[in-house]
Amino acid sequence: MDPALPSPDAARTELPPPWREVVRRLLVHARCLGAPAEEAEDLAHEAIEVVVADPDWFDPSRGSLVTALKTVLRHRWSNRRRAAGVAERAGGHLRLVEPAPAPDAPLAAARAAEHRQRFLALLEPDERAVFGAWMRQRAREVDGAQAARALGLSLPAYESANKRLRRRAKAILDELGLVAADLYDPPGGPR
Repeated sequence: MDPALPSPDAARTELPPPWREVVRRLLVHARCLGAPAEEAEDLAHEAIEVVVADPDWFDPSRGSLVTALKTVLRHRWSNRRRAAGVAERAGGHLRLVEPAPAPDAPLAAARAAEHRQRFLALLEPDERAVFGAWMRQRAREVDGAQAARALGLSLPAYESANKRLRRRAKAILDELGLVAADLYDPPGGPR
């Protein structure tokens, strides 16, 4: 072997470039991925923290430190984009904790009561009876068979009436420009 050429083992254990150069390469890589300048700095910082937190994390015999850190940075960037996409698509539907009652909870409760009255006023008398039986069933005061008997219906007829009522309720809510959640009191409000 020619003494002027480094041995394969020496090339594998070569020292990484100075930290300033590592940071510069990480910043360029983050910017090439599409990260804004401030986010690129954050990503480079997070990638370097991996090495600082656990110095034994990187094994020089497995390749270049810069390449390994670029991989960490790319994964962090992908995770951020994925999380941002989920939050954007489903942010209004995701709630991990029931929100605290708003300071205007009495106003929101009054608004919900007004929406309920408008909704109920548009139901026909027989629909209101089915709705009342269904509410008692949901509160577990009666089961489906008892609710049907109270209305003078068979169980299949009661279930059919419930289906018709659901379609009618959706049409009424659309007509009023409301969603079902608008009929409920806010958390912590009157029940």
